[in-house]
Amino acid sequence: MKKSLYLCLHFLLISSSMAAGLKLTTYNVGLAKGFVEYSQLRLPLLKKAIAESDSDILCLQELWSKSDRKKMTRALKKSFPYSYQVESKMVKTTSAPACKTGDLFGEVSGEKRLLTCMQDLCSDKKDSSKNDCILQKCDPAFKYLAASRPECLKSVYAQVSLPLIQQLYNLLGPFQRPSIFSYRGGNGLAIYSKHPITKTASVDLKDISSTVRRVGLYAQVKVDGVDRHIVCAHLQANLASTMTYAGDLAGFKQESLAQAKEILKFMDQSVGKKSGQRYLLGDFNCSFENKTAKVKDDFVEICNLIKADGYDDFVSSYNPETIKSGCSFCSRNTLTSRTHKNILIDHIFTKGVATKTPPLVTIDFDNEVTVKVKGKNIKTNLSDHFGVSLKTN
Repeated sequence: MKKSLYLCLHFLLISSSMAAGLKLTTYNVGLAKGFVEYSQLRLPLLKKAIAESDSDILCLQELWSKSDRKKMTRALKKSFPYSYQVESKMVKTTSAPACKTGDLFGEVSGEKRLLTCMQDLCSDKKDSSKNDCILQKCDPAFKYLAASRPECLKSVYAQVSLPLIQQLYNLLGPFQRPSIFSYRGGNGLAIYSKHPITKTASVDLKDISSTVRRVGLYAQVKVDGVDRHIVCAHLQANLASTMTYAGDLAGFKQESLAQAKEILKFMDQSVGKKSGQRYLLGDFNCSFENKTAKVKDDFVEICNLIKADGYDDFVSSYNPETIKSGCSFCSRNTLTSRTHKNILIDHIFTKGVATKTPPLVTIDFDNEVTVKVKGKNIKTNLSDHFGVSLKTN
């Protein structure tokens, strides 16, 4: 009788565990100092919100600085005791100085060089507004550097968030070669898990990256005795309308496609072509159009490439009536432009994952919080992205 009762209870516990399913979340936390406002004011609120998540596995992006990654890992230690991240070494220009004075100052044939343009046309702006001004009004200066001094342009983009004096020293200093990637070459990625991580690996995409160093993180996570294969990634964004391309490929789209191909290959090499439950999480910077949810398309070729490799995209095929917002990068977010189109660029692709019914997709971390700026309370979202979660049954 006791044995039968024990077996019955054991079965109920197993059934309950199976019914609970597996929840995965991808979240771009937007800690991009100089580009996304209030980064250090939002960090404590982000740590608290993410620590309270009921997700089993997290893929976080844009934890750019080593300090921010350490702070996040400490904050999540109790709720997500297992984690994986890699520190990327800085990649520097081939020679010093990276730029010549005439590359950055002065005016030629009526066109201002970059730093002269910045000083003359955008010096009255601050933070993200200043960046927008520079990218829009100094476009000819960027194009000049792309055509004649591409390595100088790479190092210019890498100076984001640094004080002007330090930027000048890095770009014009004759003795030290500067980085060609922003945030000291940091990749911004981290995987956090409530379940044991039994195997890890990474792939470096520096040779097909511009402005930001891209990598892919792999973690084998054992849940209920089953190995789940996780890759966390952040692919190149579609910046063609705002920035001059500084990479070695034909443009932003070609770079993103090359990165997606390498991520797929990396998963195959890490797992084996025919085995295991696979999950690709991250900011893939591609979006399918969904007219019902008022979501626009963007870089659809990248999403199509991943689906053509056999991955399911339940995130893009959700029922718009079941969630508040069908976008993850949205005009209603206080940290984006109100004129920005609504796109769903954060994804959780799955392969080899059998489900009785379609997984539940939710948009998370879309609430507003309050930060104090110069004595005033300001309402803001936690990040310029919303989180995306998928729960299997």
